[in-house]
Amino acid sequence: MKRKSVFIGVILLFFSLFFSTADRIHAVETLPSGISDEEIGSVIDDYISENQNTTAAVSIAVFRGENVLYSNNHGMSNIEENIPATEDTVYEWGSVSKLLVWVSVVQLVEEDQLDLEVDISNYLPEDFFAELDYKQSITLTHLMNHDAGFEESIFENTAETEADLLTLKEALLVTEPDQVYEPGQVTAYLNWTTALAGYIVEVVSGQPFYEYVQENIFDPLDMTRTSIHPTYSDNSFVRETLLEQEGYTPDLEPIGDGLYFLNLYPAGSTAGTLEDLTTFAQALIPNSLGSAKLFSDSITAEKLLEPTDFYSGTNISKNNHGFWSHEYEVQALGHGGNTNMYSSYLLIDPISKVGLVIMTNQGPELVYNYNLPPLIFGQLGAMAEESGTSDNEDVVGNYYSARITRNGIGKMEVLTNLFFYQPVNEMNLSSGYLGMDVQLRQIAPNTFIMSQMLGDQSASFLARYSDDSGRKKLDMPMSDLLEMNVDAYLSVGVTLLFFVAFFWSVGLIIYNLFRFIFLRNSRQDPFNNYQIIVAFAIIAQFFNVIWVINRMLSEASLALMGPHVIFSIMMAVIPIIYAIHTLRSWSGMSAGKWGKRSYIVTLVMGLCMTLFVIVLEMYYI
Repeated sequence: MKRKSVFIGVILLFFSLFFSTADRIHAVETLPSGISDEEIGSVIDDYISENQNTTAAVSIAVFRGENVLYSNNHGMSNIEENIPATEDTVYEWGSVSKLLVWVSVVQLVEEDQLDLEVDISNYLPEDFFAELDYKQSITLTHLMNHDAGFEESIFENTAETEADLLTLKEALLVTEPDQVYEPGQVTAYLNWTTALAGYIVEVVSGQPFYEYVQENIFDPLDMTRTSIHPTYSDNSFVRETLLEQEGYTPDLEPIGDGLYFLNLYPAGSTAGTLEDLTTFAQALIPNSLGSAKLFSDSITAEKLLEPTDFYSGTNISKNNHGFWSHEYEVQALGHGGNTNMYSSYLLIDPISKVGLVIMTNQGPELVYNYNLPPLIFGQLGAMAEESGTSDNEDVVGNYYSARITRNGIGKMEVLTNLFFYQPVNEMNLSSGYLGMDVQLRQIAPNTFIMSQMLGDQSASFLARYSDDSGRKKLDMPMSDLLEMNVDAYLSVGVTLLFFVAFFWSVGLIIYNLFRFIFLRNSRQDPFNNYQIIVAFAIIAQFFNVIWVINRMLSEASLALMGPHVIFSIMMAVIPIIYAIHTLRSWSGMSAGKWGKRSYIVTLVMGLCMTLFVIVLEMYYI
């Protein structure tokens, strides 16, 4: 009887150990996408081979906890110089750098030096803000969620040379955008607010932000080949390697080489190797070896990844202390980044401890940053899918991105961020504009996969429809889409009228040039000269706007705006003078019926230009 009991015990122990081991093996070997850990390397290599004709350099790592499942470098960091991508290749992180800001903030929260829910004015110099329009407090949580209410900041974000770089405080003061939304109501991604949080770290810690990151993140994690210094002068390896490399467009056209000088550097100035970024990503997993080096208490690491913002009217996470939430088969948290020449992406699933790091020398890059994550985390939207649908007619309408400039010449940006959604069928909607095809595919009530086609490439996002505030909104990570209102239509309308005025003026000048050359002896009303002056004013203002926009994209200096505004006002006054002169001279004009009609049309076109100047320079959307 005793032997029988022992035998049965041994059998039970064997089965217990067998099934326990089998469960552990299964959990370790299968990624959220269903692809096994052993297979993921060959799957990624095959995907890269399929896209090698449009790939410059790409470095990718996949890990589960402390175990790196895949890490490899492909392509060329400099095609012209035949320099291959290796473990020594350095990539700019772009906006993945923002995660360093949020880790730094949470470290200081752990030390009771910061509070996420306190008005940030308590940490800033007196009267720091000049453009606040709402009395509601702005907190660090608002900065993390990108819903502090500020418009896009476009001036002085970058510097042409190292000598032109501003201090972080100077850059923030010079580039402060207007507050155009009530805090906590609209998601509008912004570099400025993240840089502001980096400056708060400076103020509280008493040292430059780049020094704080070096001492409290890079050094503890032994990230010796990464720098967030705006000139990379603290890491000769990073600086010299970047100068050897080159960036490329998605079509492999060289963008250039050299360094990218960012005044708001905490928002996107980091550069380093794949190995270092992988180390940082692994340290973001709670209860990991790296996490213990970043935080004194394991609970802090867990809180870092807890939700701080939700989709409207739901308990579904949208942002987790600066980490955007992406619903695949699992909830993957992370951040993407783009600079002029580089793109990167960091995603982690805290539950399975699986992570993905992507780095390329192409900007902006979509093939890997948007299409590779499903191979690791599963189909986008899988967590959100459910039976039942909502009425697409509720969503039908015209929208614009909340992430735009709403004051001054920069508000023309709204024209490139319009979405005119119309139903395709009971489930889907679409919007076509400026050659961009955007599809909304409903996967659950009021929940959509938004797919944007940009040439041969595509990018997909999760969007949720709401009208809780009485205004239609497509709630999205990074930037909400807001239903166009009267003010938005006004901005779009006067811009379109200005373009009509430009083409009328060009036609008028060509016609008069033709008359001058071929019909020199024909009679012409002397008043026609005033009409030509207005046409030239409209054309001059058009090229003034084009010049300023082009310079904003490359330099974005506030020094541009003084001469631009003065010139715009001068051009805007000319049609008013012309209108007054036309009314006074009307009875004495010798022009025929068609000539007088031309004068009236030119008068209207000139006033359209004047209205354009007034709306863009003096009016808010």
